[in-house]
Amino acid sequence: HDPKEIISILLDKAFDPRETVIISDNIPIQTTTNMLSNELKVQVKKYRNGYLNAQVHSSGGYLFFSQLQYPGWNASIDGKRTTLLSANLAFYAIKIPSGNHTVEFFYISRAIQTGFYISIVTFVALSIVYVFYFKKAKTTIVRSWMNPD
Repeated sequence: HDPKEIISILLDKAFDPRETVIISDNIPIQTTTNMLSNELKVQVKKYRNGYLNAQVHSSGGYLFFSQLQYPGWNASIDGKRTTLLSANLAFYAIKIPSGNHTVEFFYISRAIQTGFYISIVTFVALSIVYVFYFKKAKTTIVRSWMNPD
């Protein structure tokens, strides 16, 4: 979507970010109002750097996260991954079905994840080398010591 169109809506004096969010991710631009009504209750259970766990009661709608969009952020509802939507051009929102739900918002660094997998592959490769090369070499040394000829 055209960022200029979204910016013009955000800069409009009638726009109230406490009551309205603009969802614009791969869908027609939607403006959702009454975000802070009694129909959406959020109770944060755990919050730390890169992780948020909350109980949400909703009659359906969107939950806005004031986290800047950056690769590696993920969200789940009741343990199932959900799509993060672009909200107000630079932030995130998720679509919440009606009812009571556990929502998690978490960061998984792609660099750390890639490094972890590389470490596992390296460990397995070195283990194979150790088993086949060093065990064989040790057996040869022991045999030559027992039979000096």
